[in-house]
Amino acid sequence: MKTLRDVYNAFLCKVNEDDWANCYSEEDLEWFTKDWRSFLESAIPYFKFPRCGLEIDEENGCFKDEFFGNAEIEVLACFMKQEWLKRTIDSWENIKTQYEESDFSQANLLKTFISLREQIKDEARKSEARYYRSIGRRPFDFKKLAGSGGKSWN
Repeated sequence: MKTLRDVYNAFLCKVNEDDWANCYSEEDLEWFTKDWRSFLESAIPYFKFPRCGLEIDEENGCFKDEFFGNAEIEVLACFMKQEWLKRTIDSWENIKTQYEESDFSQANLLKTFISLREQIKDEARKSEARYYRSIGRRPFDFKKLAGSGGKSWN
């Protein structure tokens, strides 16, 4: 059974956040875990058609569905990264200097951030598309859609 920690670890492999590097106490870890959970909660609605349930067993800190696996973790981690980047870009620290200094503009930096956000959205969509096209790391057998017997047109 996959735990929330498995999803958080996959997410953390995709981001480089200095704020989470300084974990000195149980209180810090509790705060970090709440932060990661907020990204997970934001990512779940993006996952349109999972092949298993995404319900969380709060008591045990894991997913209820026994079929929840690494493929689902990868998709959720990509969407979590998308949400993390959105929060990072939208933070007030990145845009407040536009209003403080008239001779300095962060327009190019924001343009780069927005481009990066679109790149991450595309990465998440591609991860989800790969998930939909394969089952058990095998491509979907499209011959099944051809009708009775799965006969080829050739």
